[in-house]
Amino acid sequence: MPRQHANADLRACNTLAVNSTCRCLIDFASVEELKESIRLAVSDNSDFLILGEGSNVVFAGDFNGYVLRNRIDGVREEVLSPDESLFSVGAGENWHDFVLRTNQAGFNGLENLALIPGTAGATPVQNVGAYGEEVANHIVKVEALECRTGILKSFANPDCQFNYRDSFFKRNPGQYCITRVFFKLSKTRPLNTQYGELARRQAQQPFLTSLELNRYVCEVRSQKLPDPAFLPNAGSFFKNPIVSEQDYTRIKQAFPRVVAYQAVSGWKLAAGWLIEEAGLKGYRDQHVGVHDKQALVLVNHNNGTGRDVLNLARHIQSVVYSKFLVRLEIEPLLIG
Repeated sequence: MPRQHANADLRACNTLAVNSTCRCLIDFASVEELKESIRLAVSDNSDFLILGEGSNVVFAGDFNGYVLRNRIDGVREEVLSPDESLFSVGAGENWHDFVLRTNQAGFNGLENLALIPGTAGATPVQNVGAYGEEVANHIVKVEALECRTGILKSFANPDCQFNYRDSFFKRNPGQYCITRVFFKLSKTRPLNTQYGELARRQAQQPFLTSLELNRYVCEVRSQKLPDPAFLPNAGSFFKNPIVSEQDYTRIKQAFPRVVAYQAVSGWKLAAGWLIEEAGLKGYRDQHVGVHDKQALVLVNHNNGTGRDVLNLARHIQSVVYSKFLVRLEIEPLLIG
């Protein structure tokens, strides 16, 4: 039976380090322990929340229920051909460690997503992406437990309904717990260096390997993004908004230096640029603020609460909308 911690402090369970408590905290390391954890919560007439490393959540208050932390580990490789392999990854595995492992083995595809905090099981929920790459491009299937029935189900890539920072799992919170993710990776897939910084790097080093690109992405992210262990944060706090051609033209005329990329359904604006252009980069109050190197990141400077963070986020949304008539959408999950 998984160990239970009653009236647990959740400060160490979220990378924003906001104070919050829950009725009970349970770590589960297998599907059977997950089923037992859910049974315990249900028998106690409690809601439950499934967490990985807490890198994409904001506790706006205490959670009067059970928090179940996914600790299912293990990476298995099935060789499909001399150039391709299928990797089965436990949902509780650290994401960056897995990415690094694949690049060290000579596989291409995930290097743009290096150093993104969190677990492997969290990546399909958000359809995690960076530098023009996203996990949906490499996921073959996802295994998840249907929490209501206790049935383990398999979701092929189309069943996951991936979209920009979105998926079937995100749109159906609390219904499924991801247990394993399956990635198909190739040693011959061309590197994705379409974004400016990566393109410049490849121009300097034409025969760049995935491991070298991984290291460069880590270097760039480390320069721009604070380490949650030293400055608590939840990574990118807002989605890059997608606007129509008409709205993009309006914004481009008023702000010729706008950072934008053509998307399938319009233009994707860089949310960090919008926030910086609105004069909020480096803004802070007594407890929380906007990071001074990456405006997309909100940081907890001095024992801020979840409410402090949300109040700051709403202030940013208001200022950006007043200036650009563009609405920013919060990316992390809000609890409480």
